[in-house]
Amino acid sequence: MLFNGVLLAADALLDKIKSGNPGTVDNNTHEIVTDSGSLTDTIAGLKGASSTLIVDFVDWGSIVIAILFVIGVVMMLVSIMFRNGQWQKWGQGTMLMAFLALLAIRAFPIVILSFKSGTDINDALTDGLAVFSQIALFLCVVGILLSILFRFAYALIKHPEYHRWSKNVLNVSIMMIFVALIAPYIFKF
Repeated sequence: MLFNGVLLAADALLDKIKSGNPGTVDNNTHEIVTDSGSLTDTIAGLKGASSTLIVDFVDWGSIVIAILFVIGVVMMLVSIMFRNGQWQKWGQGTMLMAFLALLAIRAFPIVILSFKSGTDINDALTDGLAVFSQIALFLCVVGILLSILFRFAYALIKHPEYHRWSKNVLNVSIMMIFVALIAPYIFKF
């Protein structure tokens, strides 16, 4: 719908430019009103109409996402009443995706409007890569500490599962440390 509105506004603007009779957009009806104004007035009117449509789109999207979140809550309640794990999984997934979608709808315009040039985008992507590398390193350290905890549990009760978990977590954590340190430089060049 937003895309159609933008296409209609651009088509109307091109028609007015070709005819030499520019007009403005009525913000209430979103129709082009022909007057003796300048091309600048026409562009300003279209900008107002598109911003109104974008605000409406964000509001509608927020309402739809809120509906999905409430449906997820209902699914969680029903799953608890009937002890159905599949409904609980669907409810949790619906609530999580609704929350993430709402964050994306709210954050996307802020992120897009904060970029002024290509260097800003490059800096943001480089910083994002550094953040995820640091998160991976932190999780690797947590994995090594967890491996030590499992090894201690194995020493206490000699359960073979703790020994296996300890070895697996330690090996994966050490491999992921190297991947987290080396992979960003390999893919960067």
